[in-house]
Amino acid sequence: MRYGAPVTLATVVLLLSSTVPSLSLDWRGLPDCPPRADFLQELRRLRGEVLEGTVEASDVAVLVTLERSGFQWRARVETRSRAGVGLRVLEADSCARAVEVAAVVVSLALADPPPTSPPAPPPVEPDVEQVERSGPVLPPIAPPPAPRWHFGLGLTGGGRAGLLPTIAPGGSVTGALSHGPWRLEAALSTPFSTRVVQGAVEAEVAVWLSGRVSGCFEVTSGRFSLGPCLLAYAAWLSGRGVGGLETATSGHAGYLGAAGGLIARARLVSQLWLRLDGCGGAALARPRFVTTSAASVNVLAASQPWLAEANFGVEWRFE
Repeated sequence: MRYGAPVTLATVVLLLSSTVPSLSLDWRGLPDCPPRADFLQELRRLRGEVLEGTVEASDVAVLVTLERSGFQWRARVETRSRAGVGLRVLEADSCARAVEVAAVVVSLALADPPPTSPPAPPPVEPDVEQVERSGPVLPPIAPPPAPRWHFGLGLTGGGRAGLLPTIAPGGSVTGALSHGPWRLEAALSTPFSTRVVQGAVEAEVAVWLSGRVSGCFEVTSGRFSLGPCLLAYAAWLSGRGVGGLETATSGHAGYLGAAGGLIARARLVSQLWLRLDGCGGAALARPRFVTTSAASVNVLAASQPWLAEANFGVEWRFE
């Protein structure tokens, strides 16, 4: 009786170990790709608990090699187990997605039941000519998953021209949604203003609210991305007399514009990116601020028929 408990415990451990697959992983990643730990985390999310062991003692031995080819990322997944030898070559539009697909392939390899052991058939000499004609027979390659939506939040600063009589600095908060190469971005800018002097009259012209919406097509290669954009502008301007008038007055007007430009981004670490964007376009509605007297009407300030903008900042992309 005193040996009953140890025997029962050994039996439980043996049963548990038989249900948890073991893995020997040879990871050959790249500096700007997710690390080995992220791959194992994704694998355990798909498969459940997985033990790591040596090549000789593991159920499946895996070699994962990450490569970059132009604008595409490639993951080569080689598996060796009692079920046989397998090879998958997977392509994706980002290294993170290639790692996810590789985890799917390895989880399927861990789920394959080991083959039974029927009597071994007599060896058959291969037909060399037939093998050369047909080439190696590989299992079907799993298609990469569809691109996912990603959200980015950024802070930028730069200069704007066209809205006010002179070039003015400002800052923006940007939010972006991306799906594959497509990117939709909205930005809200801080107020900025300038003073205008005409004769004895002095006024302040300010942009109290300014926003833009842009659509871009980005081409990504490694850490860098570049693409053209189309933009729509909207702004709310205010003019206020501050001197030289018998009665200080103010006025408000809307501003609309359309532009084309470029956006360039470079990944620093993980999800942190540097970004630079610029554009040029035309004003669709040009507000003017005037002073009136009994003798004449004078244009105090008017927006330009064109607009231009350049911004530089950082962006955090949530993946």
